[in-house]
Amino acid sequence: MIIKKSSLDTFLIMLVMFVVVLPILIAKKLLLLAIFVLFIRIFISEDFFLHLQKKIIIVILLMPGITGAILMAPEHLIRFSGILMIVIGFPFSTFKIKNTSILILSSLIIFYLSITQILLLQGNQLIINFREFAYNFEGIDAHKNYGTTDNIFRNAFDFSYQKIRGGGLYSNPNTLAAISLFYFFIYDITWKNFNQIVNRNLKKWEIFFNSLVFIATLNVLMQSKSKTFIIGFVIYLIASNFDLVSFVKLKFKKKFFILFLIVFGILFLLLDKIILSFLQGGGSGNVKYTILFDYLENASIFNLLFGGTYNVWFDTEYGYWIGATGFFGLVAFFVIYRIFYNFSVKTRPLLITFLFTSIGSSLFYSLLHVSILIPLFIILLSTAKRIN
Repeated sequence: MIIKKSSLDTFLIMLVMFVVVLPILIAKKLLLLAIFVLFIRIFISEDFFLHLQKKIIIVILLMPGITGAILMAPEHLIRFSGILMIVIGFPFSTFKIKNTSILILSSLIIFYLSITQILLLQGNQLIINFREFAYNFEGIDAHKNYGTTDNIFRNAFDFSYQKIRGGGLYSNPNTLAAISLFYFFIYDITWKNFNQIVNRNLKKWEIFFNSLVFIATLNVLMQSKSKTFIIGFVIYLIASNFDLVSFVKLKFKKKFFILFLIVFGILFLLLDKIILSFLQGGGSGNVKYTILFDYLENASIFNLLFGGTYNVWFDTEYGYWIGATGFFGLVAFFVIYRIFYNFSVKTRPLLITFLFTSIGSSLFYSLLHVSILIPLFIILLSTAKRIN
């Protein structure tokens, strides 16, 4: 029996996507196995030798931070694995992935996360017991007492100080928002690629289903109250749907007006909260960047250049990589983003979104987040067209 290459690649991507959201009891070991097999697939492919000079430069820039982790904090060494896998495998041109399978799995995961979040917000004891048994992460107790609500619709638009936040199965609202948004990116990128290949008018049920996925994702974000990922969602919608030519000619599709209303509504609800989070002493944005600026002020020149700090809770992507890899690591990420940005127009909305969400959350530094970002970038880059 001969297994097609596209079937194997699709299975590996789906395996990583699926394992990430499994109960913690079985997810860790299966995820390590899935990531390892995927790494072998990347390592033996021709992609390993493409853009080799740029890859070597990136690895050299990250090497001081990697060396520091080996010598001082070996438990943090694994945090470099995700970004290195993406760099080594770039541009994933040998990967052949079936769009339909990815669409089905990513949409089911989004519905799973959304429905369980709603049930937990309503105090469903069966799902609460399931979460306590299957998703009992270490140190998660601080996020379990956000309360319940009788009116899901009203709660979605309540961003007051007494708001009820839905953390879903992960208990932490920010974690749930991040995971749901990443799976939406996978769905949306695959959906657009599928329609570009098929090149036909969408059927009514397809439009309806696509709308359900969009609404489910938006609901998760609004119930979580995670400002970082709600704004990330808005930036992605703008970056991936804005057409300068149509804007100049004042020719807008119905979809544009719907998205405009959604974006305007979200900004109306959140803009003052975002500003206050940076201005108020106890605001999350203010706290994060107070920690970062204090570090920059007190760190040695050596640490600022080469990193080596792994025990500071920056809670931002920029902060973590400045601490771990220093200035050279930031240059490495600039090189990575620049390569991906110039590779294809398709990569740009996602990269722009990540530049902003990195201000308020960890992405590649988080082991949970990067486990989803790996299949996300493989799907994105393997289907992208090279810019001449």
